[in-house]
Parts: sequence; C-alpha cells; structure tokens
Amino acid sequence: MPFKRGPYRVVNNIGTRYTVLDLTTNKHEDVLIHRLHPFSYDAAEHDPKEIAARSKEEFVVAEILEHEGDPKFKSSMRFLVHWEGYSDPAEHTWESWKNVRLVDKLHDYLRAHAMEHLIPRECITEVTPEASRYQKKRDKRAVQEQPVTAVEKRPRVDSESGTRRSTRSHKKVTFSEM
Repeated sequence: MPFKRGPYRVVNNIGTRYTVLDLTTNKHEDVLIHRLHPFSYDAAEHDPKEIAARSKEEFVVAEILEHEGDPKFKSSMRFLVHWEGYSDPAEHTWESWKNVRLVDKLHDYLRAHAMEHLIPRECITEVTPEASRYQKKRDKRAVQEQPVTAVEKRPRVDSESGTRRSTRSHKKVTFSEM
C-alpha cells in the first residue's frame, strides 16, 4: 500500500481538480480527484491536525516562552519554544521567525505581548461585515415578493341588465421558474 499524505481539508473543486488545505502549513494545493482518498475518523478520539503533523514528522508547539530580537525586523526574531510531549527545559529550543510564524501558539504569545501587528495576514480570520441597511431592505423585499401574476381580461354578462361589459377578472395566473 502506498504512503498517503494528509489529511487535508477540501476547500474547492472545479471538475476533477480539487483545492485542498494542508492542515500543518495552511497552504493550498491542487490535486486531481483520483489521488484523493476519504479520511474517516472519530472526532472524540483523534484530531486531524495531529495526524497530519505526524505524517510530516513535525513537532507540536505547546507554548512560546520568550523572544529575542527586534520586532521591527521579523527575520531577526527568535522564539523559545516548549514542545508538546517534552517537559525537560533542556529540550526547549530557539526557533526563528520563519519556522514558527504560522503557529497558533505564537499568535497567542504575540497578542499577549502587544505585538499582534506581526501576525501574518493569511493567519488572521476575516470577519464578514454586517450587511448594510439597504442590503437588508433588498433582502426583505425579495422574501416578501410573491410569484409573478397576470390579470386576464374577459367579457362579462351582467345578469340584471343582460348587457356585456368588459371587466377585469381577478383570476391569477402564476408563472413558475423552470
């Protein structure tokens, strides 16, 4: 059986080409459908990110302890990392900005130390702005609209006088979308 990478999260597809998100690096990759296999797991037992990290033989950051370097020059910064599963302080390592810039624990550390401006844009989740009041009105009108109707004209005979009058009937003819 061939070695399988992943798991990945499917983001988009066009025909047989799927765009998947690598859970460890947060990078998108295009893959043909015949190269993908379903990944089944129990959410209570397993975390897909842990499995993806294991398949790439990557270590998981437990905590960022401190930093050194000038925040104005991100490339000069280094961070002292406590690795998950390694409790001995001798096993903490200094990692460069490039190696840990996409790690959630680093983002938490930067927020706690008033350096949130250093968090890369691709890691910031965008909040969808609330719809404007005009958009809300348009949406409300669209919901309230009824199906298109037409008024049918037909001659009518007045039963009292016996004369024919042309009146509009209120019979509704509904058009449905195909």
